[in-house]
Amino acid sequence: MQLNATKPEGDPLEIPVEIKLNGEYLKAFVAAYSSFKDDPLIPDQKKQIENYQIEFRQRGDLYFVLFLAKRKSTERELEGGESELGKDVMYTISKTDFKIVDKKFYK
Repeated sequence: MQLNATKPEGDPLEIPVEIKLNGEYLKAFVAAYSSFKDDPLIPDQKKQIENYQIEFRQRGDLYFVLFLAKRKSTERELEGGESELGKDVMYTISKTDFKIVDKKFYK
């Protein structure tokens, strides 16, 4: 019997969990990502989500979703702002209605 390369062997529930997110964080991400995709200040070539690390924080009645642009090896010294791959941006989202209450680009 030949195994299909796209079909995992055994029960997928036996694979170690890499990341756990609750539904509220995902709902906050959806709001932030929608704004990110539609933002005219972010060039289209810098909207590829795979070029970002996404960080989640919360305080009080707010969620904070940071889109942190990956850096190429030649850009390792960049501490914030913008790289060839993307722009660093933090979205502040209300926990009550999941609306964006603030957006901050880093420089």
